Amino acid sequence: MVQKKLKQRTRKVKGKKARGKKTGSPGSSSNAMTAKATKTLEGYNMTLVIDPTVIFEQESDADLEIDKTNHANFKELKQWYLERIQEQKMTYLIENETIKIIPSETGDYLFEIKFKVLNPSESEKHLAVESILKPDERMEHPIYLNENDMVSLKKTNEFSEAVYIKANKISEKIRKIWK
Repeated sequence: MVQKKLKQRTRKVKGKKARGKKTGSPGSSSNAMTAKATKTLEGYNMTLVIDPTVIFEQESDADLEIDKTNHANFKELKQWYLERIQEQKMTYLIENETIKIIPSETGDYLFEIKFKVLNPSESEKHLAVESILKPDERMEHPIYLNENDMVSLKKTNEFSEAVYIKANKISEKIRKIWK
């Protein structure tokens, strides 16, 4: 009698889309057909659009500015940013980072930085974003600006001024990663 009921239940499931597997022995009433899998937050896929700016070490440097309309400047800054992010990866569990130079509506260039945060904590996500906005917080890795506001990673002449970079966040997109 029990086997007959089991066969009837199985037939009904075969006619419909099965969502789970039957569990237990043939005589048990245990059924996982309605059980749903729980998902856990694994991390975040992040996209930031940022505008790099100069941090003034001295008041006399206040007139220094990056020429943001020059694509070559952004190529140099991109290399600098990639190096700084590599340094941040261990601390903030960042991976799969990409940097793209994109034009803004004003004709200047911006960076679009995509990366994955491997920690599901909100505070770790926030710290990872801050590490992108302030990649050289200790001011140990200057870039150099010459008299024409051109960027170089090395001092090119006596007119080159060492400056430090931070970024203003223009936009942020966050996608949660579930497992």
